Amino acid sequence: HSFAPFSAVTYAPSGLSIATGSDDGTVKMWDASNGDMKAHFLAHIRPADEGRRQPKKAFPVHALCYDKSSTKLVSCSADGTLKYWLRMVKEEGGM
Repeated sequence: HSFAPFSAVTYAPSGLSIATGSDDGTVKMWDASNGDMKAHFLAHIRPADEGRRQPKKAFPVHALCYDKSSTKLVSCSADGTLKYWLRMVKEEGGM
């Protein structure tokens, strides 16, 4: 496995998981008890647009925050977006 350097990290209030954000635009959730990866999101990555000749671009994750119940996670990035992660389903909002 290759891992991009972490650019953001947060610990869930429940103590059960840790979330990390990286310079490669990914967000990962980890089991705090054993370090196993629970989820991997291509959170802040713009896909390539062949028609416009734009390559895939990753935006570093700047911050992460769990809600009090540890069921929701918010990530924000250099792409100017906030992304809400709820039960492993992503909802997006502009910033």
